[in-house]
Amino acid sequence: MIISKNFQSKNLRLIYLLTMIACIGVLLGRGWQHIFWDPPYRTLLWDENLFKPVIEKVFGIPWEKYVTSIRIDHNFQTSFKIIGFLLVLGIFFTFFLNRIKRVAENYLLICTGWLFILSIIYWKEYFWDFPQFAELCSQWMAPAIFVGLNRSHERNIDMIKILKITLALTFFGHGLYALGLVPIPGQWIDMVINALNISETNSKYFLKAVGVLDIIASVLVFFPKFRKYGYWYMAIWGACAAIGRLVGTYYSEIGFFNFLHQQAGECLYRIPQFLLPIVALLILKELKIFKAQQASISTQTNFQ
Repeated sequence: MIISKNFQSKNLRLIYLLTMIACIGVLLGRGWQHIFWDPPYRTLLWDENLFKPVIEKVFGIPWEKYVTSIRIDHNFQTSFKIIGFLLVLGIFFTFFLNRIKRVAENYLLICTGWLFILSIIYWKEYFWDFPQFAELCSQWMAPAIFVGLNRSHERNIDMIKILKITLALTFFGHGLYALGLVPIPGQWIDMVINALNISETNSKYFLKAVGVLDIIASVLVFFPKFRKYGYWYMAIWGACAAIGRLVGTYYSEIGFFNFLHQQAGECLYRIPQFLLPIVALLILKELKIFKAQQASISTQTNFQ
């Protein structure tokens, strides 16, 4: 691993390391999904209103044949796997970001763009419910944040603004789902029931309580006196939510390794939602130290 020259203090190195792990988690998790499972591209590719004119007039293929062709579907599957390997390849560039800086930065920004497109497709799949797009913000932004922090730690004041907005959107989206303002995903209820061994009714009450806290945290980060409490909550609950994808969905009947194969990716690409709040806290600490040093220098200059 090549550590940037911009990250020489212990605190800054930790910021770099945690952001890199968040980036790797997303790339590996989404790559895993593309290679072994089924990303939601068919929601777009099989949209008759969008693609039927293109498929029939440009390619000359009847729509019914297009959506039922085994060969075409196989080509789609192969394309999804290639995208997955390209996302996993991004991990290489995270390790050598400063050895091949321009190429690595551009590649990771392309990965950010593709993850953004994937988020839009998920948004479409969920009937354009805003919380679905909002809760994915920390995932598709993770590679871009890693690149931004690596370029110069002097721009941390700008990065904290980006982190603040990214995390606020993520947890605001979580909160809206948990409160039931849009339909609560059934999988969330099942995970809480399995993880906490409680009834479905109590599971819904629990999620509503979490939803309130999510919304409060997403607001707190915009107030300097209270933002650290918002980030701490995000880090703790974000970790619980990611681990819950393993604890709350485990069934011994399918075997441990089969279970990991199915659920590890979902845990991995949620790593940013608890590591990025920690990064935000560390940046705030670093900015506080920097301001204290600047004040000290200013005081010494005035005495001279």
